[in-house]
Amino acid sequence: MKVRLESLVFSLLGAAQHVEAAKVLSFDISRRANSISGINEILRRRDLSKSFTEVIDNIGAGNGYTANISVGTPPQPLILGIDTGSTDTWVLSNTANICVDVALMKEGETCAHGTFNANKSSTVETVVPGGFNATYVDKSGASGDFITDMLSIAGNEVKGMQMGLAFRSTVSQGTLGLGYDTLEGAKTKYPSFIDQLVSQGFINSKAFSLYLNDLTTSTGNILFGGIDTAKFTGTLQTLPLIPALPNDPISYYGVVLTSVTITSSDANNSFPLTSTASDGSAVNEIGVVLDSGAMFTYLPTAPVQAIYKLLDAVVSHVSSSFIFVDCALLVPASGIPTTVDFQFTSPTGPIIKVPLNEFVFPLSDYAAIAEHISALGTLPFKDTCLLGLLGADETGGAMILGDTFLRSAYVVYDLESNSIGIAQTVFNSTTSSVVEFFAAESGFPVMSGVSSSATGSATGKSTGTGSGGAGTTAKPTGTGSGAASSSSSKAAAGLSSPPPFDARGLVVLTVVGLYSLVGAGWLLG
Repeated sequence: MKVRLESLVFSLLGAAQHVEAAKVLSFDISRRANSISGINEILRRRDLSKSFTEVIDNIGAGNGYTANISVGTPPQPLILGIDTGSTDTWVLSNTANICVDVALMKEGETCAHGTFNANKSSTVETVVPGGFNATYVDKSGASGDFITDMLSIAGNEVKGMQMGLAFRSTVSQGTLGLGYDTLEGAKTKYPSFIDQLVSQGFINSKAFSLYLNDLTTSTGNILFGGIDTAKFTGTLQTLPLIPALPNDPISYYGVVLTSVTITSSDANNSFPLTSTASDGSAVNEIGVVLDSGAMFTYLPTAPVQAIYKLLDAVVSHVSSSFIFVDCALLVPASGIPTTVDFQFTSPTGPIIKVPLNEFVFPLSDYAAIAEHISALGTLPFKDTCLLGLLGADETGGAMILGDTFLRSAYVVYDLESNSIGIAQTVFNSTTSSVVEFFAAESGFPVMSGVSSSATGSATGKSTGTGSGGAGTTAKPTGTGSGAASSSSSKAAAGLSSPPPFDARGLVVLTVVGLYSLVGAGWLLG
């Protein structure tokens, strides 16, 4: 694979920029600190070249990540949630019921993230009146028209972008969808945001890299069309994507997870992951979705309960979504960080180490939670924190690696080759070294991050089986068919009890809290 390597320095807090010499688009995403919305969502249960980076806002206590955009002519500023688990981009109308009906407004929420007034845009067109309908597992959602208009992000204008304009909603923030177009809710498929970036010449390939940074920081970034080798350490490993059900096309960013281990200064505790393959055999692996729209991480109930026991966690009898732990977990007594280690594809596959304190959230700024805790009586902690790890029974069986995991991983989402690149993130990186994707190429280069002897230059492209073993660089070349034949894992062929990730369960989670879009025609079981 031919790549062009150029180095840039982007300030995470600085203005986003489109570097004309290269097709790489970079912009900032941010976390909204101490917002009540995330708690409410838990309660609700739901040519460098062509590349650009957006600094993303990190919404505190796991409430999600957002990006600043504008829509219309003249531009109207909005803040949208970033979601890799859905595809439709949608915005709230200035006349949306949740924005004008006081009785519908949730505590601490208005429509402060911005609304769109179609009457004030000279470029808006209604293309499917009444055609937008996002339905969520708790029967909440958003509905309205499909429109097209100018969408500006990081100073780049995407023309004729189709998006939903919500007139009725139970959600007080719109979404920038970054998933596969198979997830679109429209009856007639249309070019997604990523499709438009390619077709309008901003980037060469349908691929992007996500860097959330750690929980204590307010920003991270997304790099469309490239990989930033300064943001990760070690070798970028390839994980083939797997279908939700046997013989289905690829719809979600799902991969095979083989083990979870808690590693501390004095012990290693492993928690078996098992599932049933479509042929009825037991396998020591599960399918998981990498979803930036999920605040927490969701794993099989049995190992999660064992982890609770190890951490002396207290499960609320009022809501199983609230798991309380001692805030002492934020700072290990030994000074040696305890990590939760996630291993992928095989017993020798790549491992991402997540500091345990990335799963632990102080509750001092959340009055609603404080009231909930007082209702539980005396807890065995001097200071009580919330744990961002839940059982998959909370999601209808879907196993999801959300923001509590993703902050510790540098992840490349490659829609062209149906694969994921993954490596250990470098927290608080202040430099960039960007490798650009080129057009008509399948897969991404073999490269190493800042702590390796390599400097991020490409050493070749593999066309192996995609097994993803430790130290390997095998990756599927990807025909775009969505088949998972590149992986030898039984999970990739579809698990039946539970499946790798049943899409019906997946509808619980997305970026603006814990919900996820259900496409038209989906039925909830």
